[in-house]
Amino acid sequence: MKRLIIFILLLPMIATAQDPLPDGDGLFPDSTLLFPADTMLALRAVDPQLEWNRQRLLGMGMLLVFGGLAYTFHQEAEVNYTAYLRSGDFEEMDRLFQESERYDRLTGWSYVGVELGFILTVMSFDTPWRSTKEEVQTE
Repeated sequence: MKRLIIFILLLPMIATAQDPLPDGDGLFPDSTLLFPADTMLALRAVDPQLEWNRQRLLGMGMLLVFGGLAYTFHQEAEVNYTAYLRSGDFEEMDRLFQESERYDRLTGWSYVGVELGFILTVMSFDTPWRSTKEEVQTE
């Protein structure tokens, strides 16, 4: 079962194409037939190496820190709520329920921090293609 799960997780990496599709003699027609060259801008690929900038590091840090806090606060809320359900003293029940609510609120705010970290991380990536100002020369 473990081997099947590992295979399923690694399948997208195995199945990705490393070579570009040929023009015109493969499954797809030549792109100049669909889009005339005089109407297109030249595109150049940006170096695919990942560059770590401050925004990406901050976003990843927020994801990790707030994710850990959310997990910890959730566990504390569960412990307090379970103790609340098992307690028979009304004062103890009120205290445990208030603690449980407090940890639930902290968990919710931690999830907001996780989402903000996710947004920062996603927004730190540039588009992999940039258009140049020169138009493609027609032959």
